[in-house]
Parts: sequence; C-alpha cells; structure tokens
Amino acid sequence: MPAGGQSRTYNTTTSSSFASGAGAPTDHDQSNSKNVTVPLDHLKDLTLKAIKNFGYSGEEAQAMCDVLMYAQVRDNSQGINKVAVGAFIQMEPDRTEMKVVRETKLSALIDGGKSAGILAYSKAMNMAVEKAAAHGMSLVGTNNSPTGTAALGYYAKHVADTGFIALCMSTNPEWVAPHGSVEAIFGTNPIAIGIPKGLKGRSLVLDMATAAYSYGALHKHNVAGTQIPANVAIDSQGKPTLDASEALKGAIHVFGASHKGSHLALMVEILAGSLVGAAVEGKHAAKNWGNMMAVIDPELLGPPEDFEARLHTVLSRVKGAKKADGVQEILLPSERSDKLAARREASNQIEVERNLLAALEKRAADGWSPQ
Repeated sequence: MPAGGQSRTYNTTTSSSFASGAGAPTDHDQSNSKNVTVPLDHLKDLTLKAIKNFGYSGEEAQAMCDVLMYAQVRDNSQGINKVAVGAFIQMEPDRTEMKVVRETKLSALIDGGKSAGILAYSKAMNMAVEKAAAHGMSLVGTNNSPTGTAALGYYAKHVADTGFIALCMSTNPEWVAPHGSVEAIFGTNPIAIGIPKGLKGRSLVLDMATAAYSYGALHKHNVAGTQIPANVAIDSQGKPTLDASEALKGAIHVFGASHKGSHLALMVEILAGSLVGAAVEGKHAAKNWGNMMAVIDPELLGPPEDFEARLHTVLSRVKGAKKADGVQEILLPSERSDKLAARREASNQIEVERNLLAALEKRAADGWSPQ
C-alpha cells in the first residue's frame, strides 16, 4: 500500500509503450501483466518516503533519491530496487560522521563512517570538483562505506556538466569470479567516464560494470521473479544458471568472459580498493567498500575550444561511420539511455515491475520502519 495508507491502481503496459502526458493512474485489469505504468513524480515520492523511513534526513534522502531515479529512468539496474530490497540502503547502527582523514590541495581521502556509499561519494564528488576548479585536477577517494554508490554515471555526468572530465571507479564485495575461476573474488567494480560538451552540448557518459551483469540486476530479477540472461552467472556449484536466486549464491562472470574483462576488474579493485584503504577481502563483512574519483580540467592541456572541436570531429565520425547491414543508427555512450530518460520525464510516466512497486510501496507506507 502506498504511503498514507491509500489504495492505488495503475495502468498496465508493455516494455515498448509509453503513455504521453502526466496524470493520475487509471484503473485497469492488471492480472496478466508483470509491469505497471505509474506517474514518474509519484515514483519519486514513494522512493523519497521509503528512504526517509530508513532514518535518513530529508537532505540525505533527497541526495540518494536523485541518484536512484537517475538510474531508474535510464533502465539502469542501480535504481529503486535498491530501496525495495532494503539491505542496500539500510542505515548502519554504528554510523558516524564522515571525515576527511588525508588532504592536499589536489587530493583527499574520506572516511565514510559507515555512511551509505551514495552519501560518501557525493561528498567526494563535491570536493573533487572544488579542487579541480581551483587547481586544474583532483583525486578523491573514500573508504569505510557498507553500500555501493548506485549508478556511477550520475556522478560522471554531474562533473562533466560542470565542464570537467571525470573518471570514477568503485569496488564492492566478492560477487564476480575472475576469468577461469568459479570463485567470487572481485566486486562488479564499475567504471564511469564523463566528457563535457559532446555533440549538441550533451555530456558524454560511459557507465559500465566490469562484470557481465550487475549485482543489482540480479536482485531486480529475483524480486520480479524473472530469469537472468544466459552466460552471465553461475550457481554455488559453478554451473551456468538462469535463476537469479541461484546466481546470488554463486558468482557473476566478468564481462566478455575473457581475460580482458577480468584484468580490467582487477585494476578497478586496486585503484578504488587497495589505493583508498578499503577492504580487499571479506568485504561484505568488513562493510568497508571503496571509491575513487579523478577530475580533470581540459584546459590543462590546451584551449577548451580546441578540445571541443576535436571532440566533435571524433564523435561525428563515429556517428557518421558506414553502418553494417540492419543497423539504423550508431549510438554513443549514454545516448540511448538519455533519450529514454528524456521521454519518460517529458511524459511523467514510467514502467515498473509490479513486485518491485509493491515492495517499494510497503517501505514507503506510513508506520513502516526497519526492524
């Protein structure tokens, strides 16, 4: 039941349909659909209320909601499922104030004090931008957070939108098996890069996990009761599985199922884990996940307008490259997801799995509190 204890029904929809125009949901027979269409602002409201119910302040809840909704409207797996699952956003009882434990004019290391990774990385992002604005570049790391940052692309885009280049990396617990292994050693270890002033002034954002599939996506399938794709995970016996619950007991493959994906995951493990003082084994129990952000002012290497001109030449050549048979358009990083987000924001409508929405409504309901 939604916050406020009021019953609500929603439009059913398929993944290819988008309602035009915002408005209250209307009643439909939902018995044969796993998805419902809801007003986007209603989903934001539910998410914000649910996060506050975990004990976060209004400012903290808003910061977390912004990151999660950025992911949700882009079909990124780091969205509201993190709230619905609960464990990813639960406040730690021994949480303390975040503090800077090492700092120079170009760098800083932040002790997250067991705060949610989103809050620690948001603080790191703000510090990194301030230092880069003053000195041309910066490097900021965080440790001692028990949860992930959600979509790294959010931070990379924010930095790029200010005119700087961003390089973001993050570690998390042992969920991914190195190439050739059936034992989880790496995290999904995402990496994001933000480049300012791409085509039509739009920031260019690469956001990818070094794993074949995200851990959040496994939980999303588990909550929704749907199968995961083939060849992305193994069960506890090291056998391929399509069952999300079995994959959660086993391990995820590195992307590309190759040594290249495995070695890239290793580099992120070192730079966003070892370098910043985060746990490097028993990471889930240690509740000490790591993050790193580097921010660069393009002006360090020449006039910004020269960089922008060369950037546009490269991107235009990629977009205009001769297409393979059957290809309608060559997409740049984040181009598809940004278009999807813009369409949903313009219509104020978004599709959500029924089970996921029900779980979110429960956590947003008046009177609910974490046990």
